[in-house]
Parts: sequence; structure tokens; C-alpha cells
Amino acid sequence: MRRRRRTGKPSNRKRIGAIAALAALAIVVAGSMAGAAVRGAQTGGSDGGASSPVEQPADSAATSSETATSSEGAGEQEGREPQSQALSVLRSHTWQARDDASRTVQFRDGSFVEYDGGTTKVSAFEADDEQWDGTAGSIACRITADGSAQPISSVITLSGSEGSYRVSCDGFALSKSYVQGSKGEGPVAVSGVTEPYTTLIDGKTPELTSAIASWCRGHAPTATCATFDGEVYVDVPAKRTTATFTCDDAAATVISVVYSGDAFEVKG
Repeated sequence: MRRRRRTGKPSNRKRIGAIAALAALAIVVAGSMAGAAVRGAQTGGSDGGASSPVEQPADSAATSSETATSSEGAGEQEGREPQSQALSVLRSHTWQARDDASRTVQFRDGSFVEYDGGTTKVSAFEADDEQWDGTAGSIACRITADGSAQPISSVITLSGSEGSYRVSCDGFALSKSYVQGSKGEGPVAVSGVTEPYTTLIDGKTPELTSAIASWCRGHAPTATCATFDGEVYVDVPAKRTTATFTCDDAAATVISVVYSGDAFEVKG
């Protein structure tokens, strides 16, 4: 009898089935990964994935910077010393003894100058506190008298109202009080102005003279002339020129004239 030869068909079938199963499994896995990727994209990667860094919008950063700058500016404003109202009045008026017009006092920043026709007394003072009610007030201060090394505590009192002010202080040397004087009315000449200062002020010597005369009438009424000292400071970036002049009043008042923006400003 002839024996039948076995063929390899069953083994081939098994191998083909295994390969098909693996292929199907790979398709399922790939499909699962694709689905996860789609879900991750839809949820913005919030399912446990590492989150991407978030950049701050430019306008928000600018706003934060502006807020910080504003806060710093406010801090500077709060820390800045307020302008003294009483001293502003004292500086902008002329003062003379009630019964002797030859005795005068002139106030500057941090000092006052007394004159009685032959003697000049210069005293420095440092303000500690000010009281002001809108028209009058007082300045608690430490005064270092002419020729003295030690300051004394005193109070400069401003009483009355515009047109009839009176200033008194125990620290005055030539008169314990002075009353508001009248402003000067006479002309004030300016001398000694030469080049290159004339060019630096664009040749505006008439305007210079007018500005100095106006200041002297209110602050140094006995002055009739202001002489250029020959000193000029030029601030090139700010386009500002500053020159000094000495008046011929009894206190020999030195003034600074600032020229900027086609205009003059005089400071004592």
C-alpha cells in the first residue's frame, strides 16, 4: 500500500494566522496612539503631559513696567520736601525796619542778610518745621549768626497780610522785626556784558536788562546797577546758559541769570 505524504499546508496556515494576528495587533496599537494624540491636542496637553512655557504678552509686560515706574515716581514725590510757603513770601518781598528805612533784611535760600547803612550781617539758617495758615506763618529753625560757630534755635514769624506783612525773629542782629517795604521804582542798569556772553544769549541784552531790573525792584530795591562777573556756565545738552551778576546794593547781592528757551530767569 502506498502511504500518503503529509503536506506542510497546516503549518503554513498557522504561520499565516499568527502573522495576521500580529498585524491586527499593530493596527490596534497604532490606532490607540493616534487617538491619544488627538485627545492630547484637543485638551491642550493637560493629560499628564509636560506643559509648554507660557509667554507673557508684550502689552502685559509693558503695563507691569509702567506700574513699577509709577510706583517709584510716587515714592519720589512722597519723599520730596514741600516748598516753604513762608520762605517764598520772605524771599519775594523787601523788608525794612519800621522807624528806620536804612535797616533792611533780605532773605535767600538758607540765609538772610541784614544791613543798617554801614554794617552787614549774614546769618545762615536751617529750617526744621513750618506752620502756614494760607496768608501767614512761622519757620522753626536753627540760626548760625555771623561770626558764630554754634547754631541757636529760633523762630522766624511772618504775620499780617499782603501789603502789611511783618517779620520778626530773636535771631535778627540789627533789628528784632522788619516790615514789608515798597518795591523799587528806579531804573537798574546792567554793565560789563561782553562777548562771548552776548552771542550765547543771542544778542538779547535789552531783554537781559529788563529781567534783571524787574528782579531787583522786588528783591534788591536799592540796587541801581548789576555788573556782569564774567563767569558763564553753559549746559550744552540742556541748551541753557547761566551767568552771575553782582548788584550795587548795600548787601552786594549776587544773582544768577539763566537763559533757556529764548527767555531769562533771575535767581537770588
